[in-house]
Amino acid sequence: MINPIVIKIIFCFFLCFCFISNAWAESFNVLASSWADSPANSRKLYQRVAPSHEALYFLLIVKAEDPLIANLERDNKLPLKARWSSEGEPPLTYITTFDASRERRINPIQSRRLEQQQSPPPDVLDLYRLSTNITADQNIRTGMWRLDILYADESPVICERNQPCRYMIRTSLPSINAVWTDMITDSEDPSTVYSDAVPSGSSLYLWMSIKGSNEFLRELSKPAKLPIRHKWFRSYPVVGFRFETTVDALPSEPAQLNALKERLQAEVKSSDIFDLRISSGRDSVATGVWRVDVVFADDSPLMCEQNPCSYQILVK
Repeated sequence: MINPIVIKIIFCFFLCFCFISNAWAESFNVLASSWADSPANSRKLYQRVAPSHEALYFLLIVKAEDPLIANLERDNKLPLKARWSSEGEPPLTYITTFDASRERRINPIQSRRLEQQQSPPPDVLDLYRLSTNITADQNIRTGMWRLDILYADESPVICERNQPCRYMIRTSLPSINAVWTDMITDSEDPSTVYSDAVPSGSSLYLWMSIKGSNEFLRELSKPAKLPIRHKWFRSYPVVGFRFETTVDALPSEPAQLNALKERLQAEVKSSDIFDLRISSGRDSVATGVWRVDVVFADDSPLMCEQNPCSYQILVK
C-alpha cells in the first residue's frame, strides 16, 4: 500500500509542474501580430499573401511582466526563437532569434483599483516588440511559410487555447515593389527614398521592381501589354484627382521592347525569375497629393494582389 505522505508529495509535484507550465504558457499575452516588408513604422503590411523573392518580416507585440520574464531567463528559456519552414522538396528551414525591444507603460487598471482586490495590479506594463525575418535570398519559393515561435531550447511557446504559437502566410509571384524617390541612378535603383512627404518643387519619381516567373513573362509578351505606363494624377480642392499625363515607364520602340523581352527571358532561364525595373517622374512637383496608376499598354491595370497598382504621396 502506498504511503499517504508519498501520495501528497507526488500530488504537490504535479501541482508545481502544472503551475510552471501555465506560467510559461501564459507568460506572453499576444496583443498584435503582422507580416510586413520591413520592421519600420512605414512598413507595408501583408494579410494572407506576401511576395516571394523579397525580404519577409514577422512582427509581434506581446505583454509580459517582469517576474515572468525573470523566471524564463532563470530557466534559460530566452531569447525566443523563430523557426521558418516552407513546403516543397526539400523543405527549407531557417531558425533565428527574435529582435526584441521593451516599452514600459503605466497600467490604466492601476488607477481604477478595486478595494476588494487582494493583490494590486502592477504599476507598469511591459510591452515587447519582437521581429524576425527571412531575406530575399531565403524567400525563394512560392507557397506556404510556417513560422513557429520557440523558446531558447526550441520547445514550443504556447499561445491561445493552449496551442503552439504558429503563424502561416503564402508567398506568390509576381512580386511588385514600389518607392517614391528623387532620382533614378545609372544602375536603375532609387536614390533618396521618400516615405511620408516630398518638399514642393522637388523632382519626384515612382520607381518599381517587378519580379515574375516565366508564366508572368508570357503574359507580358502578349499583344498590347508592353510598355507598362504610369498615369499621373493630382488632387485639387473640391474636384479631387484630375488626370495630368501618361508616361511610358519602359522604352516603347519595338526594337527596344524586343531587346527587353530577350533580356528577361535570359534572366528566367538562369535564375527562374526576372527583375523588371521601371520608373517615371517629374522634374518639379507642386503641392498637393499626387497619384500614379500603373497600367499596361491596353490601359488594363497592373494588379497588386487583389487591387490595381496605385500609389499616392503628399507634396508640401
